[in-house]
Amino acid sequence: MKHLFITNPIAFRTSAKRTALAGMIDSVFRGDKLAYHLHESRFPRDAVLAIRRYERRRNAGETLRVYSCGGDGILFDCLNGIIGLPDAELAVLPFGRENEFATYFTKGKTNILLDLPLQMKSPSTTLDVLRCGNSYALGYCSIGTETTAVLQAKKIESLFSSSPKVHKLSYYLGSLAAVTNQSTLAQAYEVEIDGERIDDLYGTMNIANMPYLGGGMEVLPDASPDDGLFDCLMFRSASPFKTMTNVPSHISG
Repeated sequence: MKHLFITNPIAFRTSAKRTALAGMIDSVFRGDKLAYHLHESRFPRDAVLAIRRYERRRNAGETLRVYSCGGDGILFDCLNGIIGLPDAELAVLPFGRENEFATYFTKGKTNILLDLPLQMKSPSTTLDVLRCGNSYALGYCSIGTETTAVLQAKKIESLFSSSPKVHKLSYYLGSLAAVTNQSTLAQAYEVEIDGERIDDLYGTMNIANMPYLGGGMEVLPDASPDDGLFDCLMFRSASPFKTMTNVPSHISG
């Protein structure tokens, strides 16, 4: 088996933490540099290219296991890197700020996903995957107000130094900007779910493969990544005030 570790440097914040991860990986492999490769992602989708390059090194029939080291962003890139490759597996070392996918497996438990020796000797399992255009995701796909809120939050956060408090405040301010954007709140969609057409004006649409959405909110508690089903949550268009009053029930699931 080939082992490829993809890290997102932003998730570790300091070079000391990245060095510590590299040291842990090297100690597990006992210094055998031929048994694994560590790649630091330099830009969005860089992981996809790195995986395709490394994949050529393995022998026919040899399994490639890719370890996503960071948050949901680098996990997204790694998933899109292995899609379509034979005998390829994806593992997660959740070091990021947003780890909704890992939360499904670890909430209320010891975070066994950070136990690298355990991950290396554990078998893989099959999970459902979302496809949106040419991209694939393990967690969810959002359309409308929530997407606008994330984009606005990133713009706000870029103006300040990064910290958990600034991150959280940025998302609150981004959400406020999104729910007052009338063009986002009143988009016309053609929707078909299980053969039923429910075309209408919607402010938000979530197609989820797991319960947790942005910030670890358990919005769809019945969603499961291995039941062969996607859970859909949609809000029809409403006034900014009514949209804001629906937020507590949305967050609580």
